[in-house]
Amino acid sequence: MAKQYDNDFKLNTVKLVVEEGKPASQVARDLGITPNTLYRWISQYKDDPKHPFVGSVRIPVNSGSPAILLSEAILLVPELV
Repeated sequence: MAKQYDNDFKLNTVKLVVEEGKPASQVARDLGITPNTLYRWISQYKDDPKHPFVGSVRIPVNSGSPAILLSEAILLVPELV
């Protein structure tokens, strides 16, 4: 199974490249991720800087109340509503 990273990690990593001007290949190497992964995150960030990684983190089954889980499911699968 592929390693998963939370949105804060992705955003902070992308900002090292986009805002601080560090080389993507060096950042990827320093953090132990593939350059392709970092370039994909950068692309997602540039497409929608306010919500770059929407839907990229799985919600644990026991993460909240049924109402919260249902509202998040509706956001993820709007065609079922």
